[in-house]
Amino acid sequence: MVTEPDTAPAPSPDDDNVYVPTGLARWSEILIPVVLIIAGVVILVQTQDIRVIRSMSQVSPRAIPNLVGGGLIVVGVWYAIDIIRKPHVLTAGEDAEDVDIGAPTDWGVLAMIGVGLAIFALLIRPAGFILASAIVFAIASTAMGSRKILANVLIGLILASAVFLLFDTWLGVRLPAGILESVFE
Repeated sequence: MVTEPDTAPAPSPDDDNVYVPTGLARWSEILIPVVLIIAGVVILVQTQDIRVIRSMSQVSPRAIPNLVGGGLIVVGVWYAIDIIRKPHVLTAGEDAEDVDIGAPTDWGVLAMIGVGLAIFALLIRPAGFILASAIVFAIASTAMGSRKILANVLIGLILASAVFLLFDTWLGVRLPAGILESVFE
């Protein structure tokens, strides 16, 4: 049996149960695209300081930073235009059934993720990229509700190992191996 998708119109700001940002909350929305645009410009400007030795590589080391910086600017401008054109229309998934935009911020989750990032920063040199990334992945996924800690660590190890090998072998970017140095030599 085929059912038709729900085509109910998006709620309007006139509805009583719709969260409509006002004042500082309204202007904080535009802060995100502004920060994205500034970050993109900073990346593009700083990329010009990268020395390029033509005989060393076929692809300039400026290529990826230029792509990221340009992408941030494009996304920032696009998002700013979207916010300005449709200021109170729910876009980008806010009207999905699993998102409650009126719910308060869960500061405990944010604090756990912040602790995880701090631990990552402390462990990346001595423990290495793979172990530090697996730990931060396990902490972040646990903070977001997963209770399978062993699975979180294993998934983190697999993903971090894949990223490490991608950067180390394919891109030639050395990430800290830490205590696993002898394995990756």
